[in-house]
Amino acid sequence: MKTLVIDARMIGPVGHGIAKYLEELVDQFGQESLFWKRLLSLVGASTWNEVRLLFVIRPECPIDSPVRRFSTIELDVSCYHPQSWISIPRILRECGADLFFNPTFASYPALPCPFVQAVHDLNHVHFGTIAQKLYYQILLRHSIKRAVSVFTVSRFIRSEILKWAELPESKVEVFYNPISAPEKPSQELTDRVLTRFGLSAKGFFLSVSNPKPHKNLQMLISAHAEYCRQAEGASLPLVITVRPGEFLNAHSDLKLIGGVSPDELRVLYHSCKAFFFPSLYEGFGRPPVEAALSGAPVFASDIPPHREAASLFSV
Repeated sequence: MKTLVIDARMIGPVGHGIAKYLEELVDQFGQESLFWKRLLSLVGASTWNEVRLLFVIRPECPIDSPVRRFSTIELDVSCYHPQSWISIPRILRECGADLFFNPTFASYPALPCPFVQAVHDLNHVHFGTIAQKLYYQILLRHSIKRAVSVFTVSRFIRSEILKWAELPESKVEVFYNPISAPEKPSQELTDRVLTRFGLSAKGFFLSVSNPKPHKNLQMLISAHAEYCRQAEGASLPLVITVRPGEFLNAHSDLKLIGGVSPDELRVLYHSCKAFFFPSLYEGFGRPPVEAALSGAPVFASDIPPHREAASLFSV
C-alpha cells in the first residue's frame, strides 16, 4: 500500500485561491482526471485501491470541505510558519509517506520522501519585497529543483518557471484550475447577503481581489472615482473584497468589505452589474472566469493568462 499525503492547510472558512484550486481537484477524484492519474503514477501505484490518501488540514477546515471525505491529520500550524519545517517532515515519516503533494508556495529545507511542488505564479519575483524575492530565489527555487515534478496552472507560468529555475521542460506540468460555474444562490441567501452589505441586485460593480501591487486596484479605484464624478450622483458603488483602510484614495462610493465566504461570493458574482479585474500579472486569473460563468459582464486586463483562461472556458 502506497501513501500519498497532500497539504490542505490553506483551506479555511474564507475563500482562498489555492484552497479552491485544491478543493475542485479533490472533487474530481475518481473521475477521468489527468491530475489524479499523474499523481497515481508518481506515487508508484496502478490503481487507487493501492493508495492510502491522507490530507493535512487545519482545525478550522470547514466540515463540508471535500477533503474531509478522506483520511485527515490535523496540524494547527500555518503552511508558511517555520514550524512546518519540523512538523511536516515528522508527519511524513510517521505515516510512511511515499509521496507528498505541496499545493502552496511553502518550501522545506528537507523532506523524508519524494514530493511534487505546485507553483501557481512568480508574482513575488516580479512585484515582491526584497525578503519575498530572496525567499523565492533561495528556498522556492531550491525546492522545485528537488521536486520530482512541478505542477502549475497555465502555459504562461510554465514558460516563466522553466526560464527562471532553469529546469528541463519535462519537469514542469500544467494542470488547469478545474473551475465550474458557481451555483446560482437562492433568493433567500441573495437577500440576506445583499442586505448585510447594503447592496441591491445589479446595483453595484464588483472586484474580487487583494491589495497587492500587481492587482492594480489603485488604478481601478481612481477610475471609479472619475466615473462617479462624471455621473453626477447617478453612479453605482464599487465593491472590492479587501479590508477597509487598505487604500488611501478611497471615496464615498467605494465599499471595501474584506474577505467573504464562498456563499457570499456566489451572491456577489450573480448580483453585480459588472465585474472588474485590472491585474497586471496572474498565474491563471480565476475570479474573471468565475464571474463570467455566473453571467456577469467582465472587464479584465489584456494579459496572456487571462486570454488563456478565457479560451479554456469559452468566456
